[in-house]
Amino acid sequence: MRKFNHILIVDNSKTARKLLALRIQQELPNIRVISCGSAAEAIRLLMVNTFDCITTAMQLPDESGLSLATKVRRMPNYLTTPVILISGDTDHHLQQKGYADDITYYIDKSEGLQSYIEALKGYLPNSNATLKGRRVLYVESSASTTAGLQAILNTFGIAVTYSNDARQALEIITEHQPIKGQAFDLIISDLSLAGELSALQLVGLIRTDLNYSPQQLPVIILSANPRDGQQVSEAFKAGANYFINKPISAEALRERLQGIFWG
Repeated sequence: MRKFNHILIVDNSKTARKLLALRIQQELPNIRVISCGSAAEAIRLLMVNTFDCITTAMQLPDESGLSLATKVRRMPNYLTTPVILISGDTDHHLQQKGYADDITYYIDKSEGLQSYIEALKGYLPNSNATLKGRRVLYVESSASTTAGLQAILNTFGIAVTYSNDARQALEIITEHQPIKGQAFDLIISDLSLAGELSALQLVGLIRTDLNYSPQQLPVIILSANPRDGQQVSEAFKAGANYFINKPISAEALRERLQGIFWG
């Protein structure tokens, strides 16, 4: 694992870039920041560097942040890299369009810099994060696959509850809803599930019907079909926090979970 995580900040305002970089350096010392002021410059930087997360303003001098996100998703090395959109436009339609156009997460400027920092914590690994005692609901229809991943999670000290389809998973989550935020710390679901309810429908119901935000109950979607951009877009649009291609190594999974459980 690299000693530092790398983040790209794309913002037309030099002042905004400096403020964001300064706040990151103050609160997240294991992150190295590179910033630029346009989409074209961002694409050039993405081609010669490796970034763990990308944040972009909505308004850029040469194109929109949404358009930049679409181009990022077409780059093989950034198919699943988190892309965070920062905008002063609180219009609900804009937020929904952002998720549809490959934005992983949306932040309104009025929420302040701390909201930005908390979002970054959820998308970057932290080697000091504690996994022991965390509670995960794992949704998978394949018994053989279940045994392998569950064994890895158990070695991390994570308590795993298993469900073999989305409908059962929804019932398990619903049973615990009166103690919201205490039953599970994370949902991990395979993309291809048996049963009438799909994994993405499950995510959508968690976000809308059960009203769990991505911060309250993160969701990881796993898929054995690598580099399917359409699947990635649909997962983010449904409300998933992460999309991970299988097979995933124990170390890579640990890094991702450490990002989720930063605090």
